[in-house]
Amino acid sequence: MATVTVNETTFQFNGRRLINLNYSLFVFAETEGISPMNNAGEQSLRRAVIFRKLSFATESGSGSEVIATTFSVVEASRRLGRDAQSYLREAVDAYFRKRTAPKLIIRNP
Repeated sequence: MATVTVNETTFQFNGRRLINLNYSLFVFAETEGISPMNNAGEQSLRRAVIFRKLSFATESGSGSEVIATTFSVVEASRRLGRDAQSYLREAVDAYFRKRTAPKLIIRNP
């Protein structure tokens, strides 16, 4: 019967990583208002994941980039209460007129 040996350096390395990540892993337990679930993040990706599965994604890197960027704009617009279609129309128009694209997120100084 073969015995399994544990590589102590890997074990020690992983132990140090867990100790260093301890605060990040359990910040929800010490800070009020932070949920232990990542539902908001997962829900924001849900439409994009379903689209990718149903459409069989794209066949090129540039096509994948366009899809990813479009879904990012749509989700950011939804969260900001803005109209994604208007923003995308303005961005495409700016591209063809060789102008700077409009800002999606407008920060107040």
